[in-house]
Amino acid sequence: MPKDKIHQKKLSGPDKQLMINMIAAFFENQDIVDHFQEEYGIKITGQNVSYYRKNKKPEIIEARKKFQEAIVYIPVAQKTWRLRVRQRIIDNLLKDENLWKKEPVKDGVKYKGAHNVINNILDSAREELEPRKVSLTDPTGEKDMAVKMVEAIVEKAKVSAMEYNVKKKPKNKRTTAPSNV
Repeated sequence: MPKDKIHQKKLSGPDKQLMINMIAAFFENQDIVDHFQEEYGIKITGQNVSYYRKNKKPEIIEARKKFQEAIVYIPVAQKTWRLRVRQRIIDNLLKDENLWKKEPVKDGVKYKGAHNVINNILDSAREELEPRKVSLTDPTGEKDMAVKMVEAIVEKAKVSAMEYNVKKKPKNKRTTAPSNV
């Protein structure tokens, strides 16, 4: 590590770009400060990072777009890949006959091994596939502000739809198809 970087007052071009990339990758200020200190021996402050967050927004937005686009190339970020891995694990567990041997126990028969593992894998797959249920109340029993906002938006949409339907109601409704004479 070069000694001059420890006492450097301004970041070099690559260091600036690294900070922009870290901000774009959703790192917290303290994580960035720690990274620069530990990896490069460069002392920066949270204020330095905040300055970049505020004054380098176009560069951060561009870097964030690239970061988000690159995610598609990371297998674990893909739901289908994660589900296939779970399926392979289950298939391999089912093939291993030693995991399915019955053992006599006091109150009947107990299977050896993999049942709990498979149940956990299936539970995690179900959680992945089913949308998360949003809690409608906070600990005080009051509705969450976000839920109130969503309910208000839905209510406005319902009212707008009813008003639209009233305006667009046909004057003469035909019950039979016109005859071709």
